[in-house]
Amino acid sequence: MEARHQNALVALRIEQLLEQEVLYSKNKNVRLETIEVSRQAQEILSAVADRIPERKHQSFMEAIKKYTVRKIVSVRYEFVLREKIEKTGNEFSKAFLGGHLFSERTLGRKSIGKIEAERRGPYFVVAFSQKEDYDQFLSGSSDVSEDFLSSGGTYHRALKLEASGDEIHCLAINGNLGDSSQVVDHEKRHFLNNQVFGDFKDLDSEPELARVKDEVLAYMVGGLYGLKIGEVLRGPLYNHLFKEFTKERSEEIKKLVDEIDRVLGDLQFCSGLDNKIFISLLCYLLVDVPLSKFPDRLRSISSFYSKKFFRFTPNDREITGKQRRVLIEKGLKDEFVTKSRQIAVLRDNNARLLLGIILNKEDELKLKEVEDELSNLKKELDNILKI
Repeated sequence: MEARHQNALVALRIEQLLEQEVLYSKNKNVRLETIEVSRQAQEILSAVADRIPERKHQSFMEAIKKYTVRKIVSVRYEFVLREKIEKTGNEFSKAFLGGHLFSERTLGRKSIGKIEAERRGPYFVVAFSQKEDYDQFLSGSSDVSEDFLSSGGTYHRALKLEASGDEIHCLAINGNLGDSSQVVDHEKRHFLNNQVFGDFKDLDSEPELARVKDEVLAYMVGGLYGLKIGEVLRGPLYNHLFKEFTKERSEEIKKLVDEIDRVLGDLQFCSGLDNKIFISLLCYLLVDVPLSKFPDRLRSISSFYSKKFFRFTPNDREITGKQRRVLIEKGLKDEFVTKSRQIAVLRDNNARLLLGIILNKEDELKLKEVEDELSNLKKELDNILKI
């Protein structure tokens, strides 16, 4: 599991590197600047090539290239459009970009409400204040069908938009741009699963479950982690996921997702953990795992990280009744409790590092400091018990 953990860390570091925004200007070459970032990402991957199976290494290399191409296209599109509008003396704003994308998607129709958009890496996030505009954007230039309207604005999906001869990608959000972080994270995972990882077709052995797996990973990232993804997928909005299966097989899959829910609940170690980073790491640990293997793999993951996280924490079950009585008799109970709390606070405040999510040199140095401090506190506790 340590090797898989390290490989997932590499993927997470690459994602964060590729997401870094370059401040493009008229004096900068969009393609060259973006490709340079891609080269750095490929160097990170090449450095660990000896511990990654060749097939997966090639898949990740292709994923980096795909992400880079998508980003170049979206940056160019924004760049050309910005120059065009600024030449007219007008301001390039989120409202302008939103209105422009809506007009192109619907072949010139006017929106009812406010629409805002902004580019985020290789795609554009488009947010709609009115559901009618959201529905119209999803359906394009055609009339909105009753089936589409049944979504009630709760089903958000990534769309492809043809513009200026290029294919750009949009994440449509039914709500305000500033209040949509969980939905954007959800849709971003769909984008990565589909556009970067090719719906897992080269990564696992269950292509028939790829769409269900895609939703499970997206809901983990989007904020339903540890809750009831199974209940969500049982709703009418996700009937399409199970159309190709028999009733019995559909129920088996739904029960599988329920089991995944239960196991995910055991992975919430403490309130101090940055869940967004940890869940992203989990997705990379699961991206090449068949959905049917998720529960067993998640149990292994839970055991692995529990040992990391609690390795400096006293186990109350290992403290004998005699030791407890001695602590009370010698007046050391309060000191023991205080030291134990110090360990818990220090541990929880540095949960990401203790779980081994080390993203840079600073993290390595900080982890060493924390481990030394926790080790000293644990020795002090052990000495108290020996008295």
